[in-house]
Amino acid sequence: MSTSTSTNTKANKKNLTSYWGIEFTDNTDTQLMAAAATTLVSLPNLVPLKKCHSTLLFVGKKVNPDEAVFADFEGLPCIVIVDAFGFTQDALAFRVKEISTVESPPRNVPSFAAKQHITYALRAGVAAKDSVKTLLGDGTVVELDSELILTGKVKRFLY
Repeated sequence: MSTSTSTNTKANKKNLTSYWGIEFTDNTDTQLMAAAATTLVSLPNLVPLKKCHSTLLFVGKKVNPDEAVFADFEGLPCIVIVDAFGFTQDALAFRVKEISTVESPPRNVPSFAAKQHITYALRAGVAAKDSVKTLLGDGTVVELDSELILTGKVKRFLY
C-alpha cells in the first residue's frame, strides 16, 4: 500500500508545472555570448548558464489560473527580440523587447514577468530569479548596437 501511494505521489509531481517559458531552439548561446563577451571578461565571477530560457510565468507547484492563457501557445515557434543586457557583480541578464509567434498573422506571446528577460550568467550562490534586478535599476544596462533575433518555442516546464 505504501508503494502505491509513493508511486502516485511521484506520478502527480511529474505533471506539476514549474513555469511556462521560451525554450530556445537555435544558436542562442553563441549569439548571447558574443553580445556580452567584453562585459563577461570584466566579471570573471559570473558563470554563463549551460542552457538559457525566458520565463513567461512562474507557477511553482500550485494551481495558477493564469496558466490557461498559454493553452493556445504551447509548442508554437516564436521569435524573441533582445535589445539590451543588464549586469551587476551577481548576474547578467538580457532584456527581451518582444516575443511573438511566427504564424501569420503573428501574435504577441503573453508574459507575467516584471521585466521579460533571459538570465545568462550568475555568480555562485545567486538565484536565477534575482537576475531581473540587473534590468530594474540595480545594474548597468547596455543597449545593443543591433537587436538579436532569437527563435524558440513556448513550453510548459515540469518539475
